[in-house]
Amino acid sequence: MVSDPVYHPEHDVDRLAQYFSKRYGSIEKAEAEFDVNSQFDQGAFEVALRKWQVQVDDPVRLFEHIDIDANFKVSARELFDVLRLKVEQIRQREQQRQQREVRRITENLATCIRHKFGSLEVMLATISTGSSSSLSVAQFRKLVNTLGMELDPQQLQRVFSEIDKDSTDSVSKAELEKSLSYYMVQSTLVDIATRLAENDCTVIKAFENVGIPYQELPDPSEPHVSEQELILLLRKLKVTDLVDERTAKLMHTSLKPFTVQNLIVKLHAEWQTVAQETESKKQAEERQRQERKHRLRHLVPMDRQSQVEKDIFSWEAHVASNIDEGGITRGWSAAARGGKSYTQLQDYVAALEERRKFRRSHWTRFGLRLGSCRAL
Repeated sequence: MVSDPVYHPEHDVDRLAQYFSKRYGSIEKAEAEFDVNSQFDQGAFEVALRKWQVQVDDPVRLFEHIDIDANFKVSARELFDVLRLKVEQIRQREQQRQQREVRRITENLATCIRHKFGSLEVMLATISTGSSSSLSVAQFRKLVNTLGMELDPQQLQRVFSEIDKDSTDSVSKAELEKSLSYYMVQSTLVDIATRLAENDCTVIKAFENVGIPYQELPDPSEPHVSEQELILLLRKLKVTDLVDERTAKLMHTSLKPFTVQNLIVKLHAEWQTVAQETESKKQAEERQRQERKHRLRHLVPMDRQSQVEKDIFSWEAHVASNIDEGGITRGWSAAARGGKSYTQLQDYVAALEERRKFRRSHWTRFGLRLGSCRAL
């Protein structure tokens, strides 16, 4: 199908929901058929759509809509969570997704500008034409291409509109600074906060150790920090190996106007975010470990039962391959020809019971249940 310039995910979600409801009876029953740990990447998702024979308007944008955490994977849980939503909820979800996407792209744009040009001034001098210090949509597209970023027309327009606060169809240096400067120094703020917390236990303690106590109640009369005062403060905190003078100036631009107490609060929040993300990652890894352990607990008994059955089949094959004058098989053959099948069964049970007793001492060491042997 031809992609719409304006994508409506609710249409494609409805097609998928109808497919699963028709095939399995309900969304809940369909979800029960899926491995909770299964995931699709973009390619696998499109293959699945073809397998399910579900035609959608735009498989790429549908994948992006379902991929709520933007990890380039769609889990079974994400898929069925979306399929249960109502139309208005799907529209709200898409709007929220687009807002998060704009923030991610803006952050990536800022990082790329910093790495390639070093500053917004150098970037503007390179991209803009004449004496203009602003970028048109075409020049903004040129910037994105120069940075090697791949954006579709809708994504590019959404990011441009977010930066163009006054809706003049051009983004000024002031608008670029306001939108990008924080992202250009965010990683540096995280590095500073982490260093201070590692050296002094907390960010607040680090400031106290250089004679700047934290005040819970803000002082309205506290002066704003100048650019030079920020550079001196960073030297006092001994983090100048993390921040050169150009980055310090950019940091000042992104945070101004701010007081020392504002800076303490900002760095403390950055450190808390990192700590929470680290803890969440540990908890997720522990959940995955427990889930794997749980699955293995159920797999091992099945494997042991399979081994018992293999041993029985192996024993039967061994008996059948060792026919002699006094052997069981020979006795069974004679009893069968004489119509004494009960005698044959007794011999079989006696031999199997002897074999079971012989192996019990070995198997019980591994916690095996021999109920399958008794059933035979």
